[in-house]
Amino acid sequence: MKKQDLRAFESSNELTKAAIYDYYDEDYFQNGQKKGTAYWNYIEGSRSSNTYKEIAQSINYVFQPKMVLEIGCATGIIIKHLNDLGVEAYGVDVSEFAIKNKEHVNIILSACDKLPFNDKAFDLVFSCHALEHLPDECFKASIAEIDRVCSGYQFHMLPILQQGPYIGDEKAIIENLKNDPTHYQLYTVDKWMSVFGEYYWKRVNSLICFENDTQSCELTTCQFTLQREYNDDQQIIERTIELNKGRFKAALDAARVDSFIQSNEISADIVSLSKDLLEMKKSMDYMLNSTSWRVTKPCRAIMRKIKRQR
Repeated sequence: MKKQDLRAFESSNELTKAAIYDYYDEDYFQNGQKKGTAYWNYIEGSRSSNTYKEIAQSINYVFQPKMVLEIGCATGIIIKHLNDLGVEAYGVDVSEFAIKNKEHVNIILSACDKLPFNDKAFDLVFSCHALEHLPDECFKASIAEIDRVCSGYQFHMLPILQQGPYIGDEKAIIENLKNDPTHYQLYTVDKWMSVFGEYYWKRVNSLICFENDTQSCELTTCQFTLQREYNDDQQIIERTIELNKGRFKAALDAARVDSFIQSNEISADIVSLSKDLLEMKKSMDYMLNSTSWRVTKPCRAIMRKIKRQR
């Protein structure tokens, strides 16, 4: 599909939800350039992806859920990984192609505005680049359904305006994101908090840092965790900190300049980075205990270079 055809799809006022959902066909996942997406051979690529495994491991460690639902799970590779970890996890998606190629029996063909689950059935509902695809006509109903089936926490990763790689000229950023014409819900984090705040959800001051993130650290920078206003978020924050500590321990250990100088296997640019970290010695404890991607960014830079040296 050519770019002008994508624009026509986006601007059409006559499309039904069924027509929108038909857009997520084989080409969308397997040959995304025809649909305005970055996907290529999604089925095989998702199976070998360390990112999806890390998302599942992180969800299991931080939230320790018993019942999980993923919104817009595609073929459900994260759901498979969660079930492999012993978590009872389910996923829904509107793509018939994705469901035909599902990775686990718990993947169901369903729209988000009418979820086939009981009230408060899940202690965690999460999504990975899915909420932005909710059509306008069923957006509010979908948020209400997520609220209805969730009893504990929500965790969502998606493009968030003025966060991570989406900082800058908002009009240009939206135009670029609209290369995929099903990117309907493109908001700032404050707007998302307002949307969920209507159902008495509040944001947890916590960001999970992903080692297997994109170069722009998009998953780490563009995410939010929500809890019911009456829930205690302290355990979630503490487990996130512990997870981030372990994930970046190698980078923090590498920040000791003496060990670098004694080693011929580490390049000079890493030594330079480690010196920069030492100059931030006063804030090292803050770095260790932070869930902020900005604070831990130097750690990720070192870790990437260490991997290239191995």
